[in-house]
Parts: sequence; structure tokens; C-alpha cells
Amino acid sequence: TVPPGGVIIFNSSIIRTPVDRSDIRICPVPADQIARDEGNPRGANMVMLGAYAAIFDRITREEIFRVIDGSFTGDKAKYAAPNKNLVRRGAEYVEKNGQPVSVAGVCAEKGADAWMEEK
Repeated sequence: TVPPGGVIIFNSSIIRTPVDRSDIRICPVPADQIARDEGNPRGANMVMLGAYAAIFDRITREEIFRVIDGSFTGDKAKYAAPNKNLVRRGAEYVEKNGQPVSVAGVCAEKGADAWMEEK
């Protein structure tokens, strides 16, 4: 259970059930769609990681990019740039569609109400 004041970040490409709580912040991210748009349909997890980084002040994109660069080496180095792009796209989506602030605030401008109206 998400406590009052908590945050739910979810992949709105696959979850269509509205969140019916007014005591939490919600941030729908169409991660599957963004990943498909970027030509990497298996990259929704990286999109969500970027969204998380944009919402919370716990890890920066640069830190994530360093980990990606260190993880995709040798023959797999060609996957680093596409994965960093997915992280970037997830962060940009949140920055454009909700106004992430500190750990306490999320998607205040266009959260779930706007998302539900679009569906």
C-alpha cells in the first residue's frame, strides 16, 4: 500500500485502471510507447528509470549514464547510447507533462486527471 503523500509512477502504456486516491501523487508514463517510438520495444524499464530520476532528487541522469557506460562494454557497447536515450526520453516526458520538484512533489501540473481525460 502506498502511504498518504506517496508516489505512484506507472507505465500507462499497459496500465489503464485509474488510480482513485487523492492523498497521493501519480505520474503515468507511456514507457512502452516511448520505447517503441525509439525503436527499442524492450526498453520500457530504461524509460521508467529516466522518469524516476526526473521526479526524485536521489540520482542524476549523469550517474545513470555512467552506470550504463560501465555496464555495456565490449561487444555490448553499441547498446549504451540507445539505453541512455531511453533514460533521457523518460525524464523529458515527466519534465514536459508534469512538474517534478523535490522528493515530496510529482507531476503536479498534468498528473492523472489529464491522463484519464486523454484516454
